[in-house]
Order: sequence, then structure tokens, then C-alpha cells
Amino acid sequence: MAMHRTNVKTLSLLMLCILASAITLSPSTYNTASASSTTPSPGSAPNAVCPAGGQCFADVLPGSTFYEFANNLYKQDIISGYACGGAGEPCDDQNRPYYRPNSDVTRAQMTKFVDNARHMPGIHIETETDPAPFYSYTGNPAGIGVEGVNGAFTGTGPGVRGATASFSTGAVGVLGLVVPTNPGAFSAGVRGINNGTGSTGIGVYGSHAGSGAGVYGTSVSGVGVGGYTTGTSSTAAGVTGSAGGQARAVLGINTSQSGGGVGVLGIHQSSGTGVGGNSASGVGVFGTSAGNSEDGIGVYGSNSHNAGYAGYFFGNVGITGICTGCAGPVRIDHPLDPANRYLYHSSVESPDMKNIYDGVVVLDGSGSAVISMPDYFEALNQDFRYQLSAIGAPMPNLYVAQKVNGNVFRIAGGVAGMEVSWQVTGIRHDPYSVQNPVAVEQDKADADRGMYVHPEAYDQPDSLQIGALPLP
Repeated sequence: MAMHRTNVKTLSLLMLCILASAITLSPSTYNTASASSTTPSPGSAPNAVCPAGGQCFADVLPGSTFYEFANNLYKQDIISGYACGGAGEPCDDQNRPYYRPNSDVTRAQMTKFVDNARHMPGIHIETETDPAPFYSYTGNPAGIGVEGVNGAFTGTGPGVRGATASFSTGAVGVLGLVVPTNPGAFSAGVRGINNGTGSTGIGVYGSHAGSGAGVYGTSVSGVGVGGYTTGTSSTAAGVTGSAGGQARAVLGINTSQSGGGVGVLGIHQSSGTGVGGNSASGVGVFGTSAGNSEDGIGVYGSNSHNAGYAGYFFGNVGITGICTGCAGPVRIDHPLDPANRYLYHSSVESPDMKNIYDGVVVLDGSGSAVISMPDYFEALNQDFRYQLSAIGAPMPNLYVAQKVNGNVFRIAGGVAGMEVSWQVTGIRHDPYSVQNPVAVEQDKADADRGMYVHPEAYDQPDSLQIGALPLP
């Protein structure tokens, strides 16, 4: 770059301001090396110290415009000045050097300034007023605005670090910004890349020393935090969470008070699983509704296809409360064609909590029989009903000779040696059934008035179906 000599002095002062304002040192880093310096090697510590009183140069006095700047650069061995004792530059009691602030600067001296500063370790920028004390720019489409590299093969030192001392809400240590309002796909304000090809290492890592969030994301109308994996194996994951003890590995919260929205949503765009849960020995998927409304639902499943399943359980199912439904057919492999057909049987229904017991007994020589019931029979049941059917011969005099007492009953009036089919029903009266009786006829809740469990059975639209929730 061409330069007129008449501007070099001004450039010298300007460079002094720029370099010195970018340097802050603590006194503990100074040592007592000689004021005459050579270009420091990378990684070396400052080797100059100002004499007592803090004035480094005999001709840069306290209160002058460049006093602090000159002192800072001297302490960092970026400038060393001229030894005292020359013409018009007598030595004082500290043998302070002279800076000659009004002298011209040659291109060689300017090169020395810059090269010394370039090699200095530990230089950092500090300012109380400048909102952007460090600025870097590149117009190269593949360029890097700011790059930091830690070349050590051990340790945990960062390549780039940002910190803030602010206590204000929204303060950030590092801020990444995508400037355009219509950026390209996958544009990122901050991106982390781990070049490892194994299972260790993390692209972006966030941590919090207290109970706050390690990683947090917000979006006006899109996704606050998104994850994606290009892997296709069953172990690959776009987003994963892990925790120990009673902590939650993944927690989704919707703060809406209107009843809409979803805390956690899983979507599969084909025939896979939208949300999957797995536990080695506990609960794979757990749902609960903490509200006091009877409309609250712990787990809700829906299938828009009439032949599909809103819920499918492969294994045993346990229910501690009331199971409400309109039909209860049992489906099994058809015993005559198990490979190609199903067999459906419906359950027996009653307005009562009724238990049914039956069997076949052979009458003794007097045409009677004593039938023993389970030992819990009377503890569980009351209000017994009896049915007797003769097998093999008419028995018009067959009757119940003694009702249930002590968990047995007796029949008589039959033909000796013949069989009788018997059936006894009882109404439950155990503590749970007494505390939770079936209300056979009930008025619909106000919110369900005018709606139907099965609207299609009454030629009504699906929009009038009770309990149907919109897809999340």
C-alpha cells in the first residue's frame, strides 16, 4: 500500500490508539526485564515494566493524550522507544526511554509495530463504551468472519469463548445472527460441528449450573429447538434426552390456558411410529391428567379409519377403574381356519355387576346332588339366581332343594345317575362394587348435550361425536 510520508506521523498516533485500546493487562503479568525489546515470540509473556510512578517514557507525560496508550504498548513489548542519553534526551533518575511522539514513522518501524502486536499472546479487548470493540468482516462467500482455534491435543480449552457479566434478562455470552429476513433453508445463527465419525462427541453442547435449561430455543411461529439426523438405523435420533434418578429425560410443556396445543408431539410421515416409549423394566409410556375436570384424559388415542385402532396392546392389559365401551367382541384365530380367518364373540352384558357360574353334575342314587361353589362366592356375590336343565331324560320334578349357604347349594327331584346342567348368577357386593355402583341411566354432561357416542348410528355427522379431539 502506497503511503505519503507526511501522513505517517498521523498514522503512527492513530495506530497507537488502536493497538493500545485493545490491550488490558493486570500488573501481575509484568516482569522486570529490560525496556529494550525484541519481537516477542508467540506464547511469550511481556518483558517490560515501567519504572516507579507508572510513567514509561520520559517524553510522554501523565495527562497527555497518548499517555495510557503508550504505557500499555510498552508493557506489552510492542514498542520500546529510544534509549535516553542522546542529543536533547537526557536520562532521568529512572533512565526512562524516549518515545518521540512527534517524529515521523518509517514503513519499517510501522512493520515492526504491527508484527510485534501480531505475535503477542493474551491480548484482549476491553471497553466501557464501545458496543462493538472488535469487528471482523469478510465478503468471501466461503470465508469466515471470526475464527478461533485451540491447537492443543489435550485439555478442554475452547477455540472461541464468549462471556457476559450482565445480570439482565436475555443477556448472552455468544450471539449468532442470520441477518436476512428470508434466509435459505438450514441457515443457522449458531452451528456446531463435530467431525468425529464414532458415537462420542457433541456438535452443540449446552449446560446450566443450576436448575435452568442447558439448551433453550424459541420461535415466533416455528420450531423452538429442532433436531435432525441423516442416519437411518434404529439407534439414530434427531433429538435425544438422557437423565438419571427421577429426572425427566425429555419434558414438553405447553403454557396455553385455552386447552389447545400439545406438550410433546411425535410425527411419522409414513407407516412408522409417531411417539415411542421403551423401558427396561418400568413404564414405556406414561400419561396423566392433573386437572380436576372429568373431561381430563391421561392418554388419548385416535384413528380416523373405522377399521383401525385408536389403541393397540400387545400383551396383558390392566385397568383399575371403569372400562367404558359400546361393544366388547373377542377376536381369536378361527379354530377351523386359523391361518386365514378370525372368530368374533360378543360378551354378555347386564345393568348389574353380575357374575355367572355354571357346570354339569351327576345325580346320586336319590336323584339329588350337592354343588360346591368357590370359597369366595358369598363374600363376592348376593341375590343369587338359579337355572337347572335335565340332560338325557325328562326330569319334571327337578328343583333347587337348598339355596346357597356356606358356599354350597343342593338340587333334588331328578333321575338317579343322570346329568344336570346348572347355572347360578350373583350380583357383586364387594367393597369396590358397593362404592362404585353402575348408574344405568345418566344424563349427558352439558358439554355433551346434542352430541353422540356414535353419531353415524343416528345419521349425524362425525363432528358431533363425543370425546373426539382435533389432531395435534
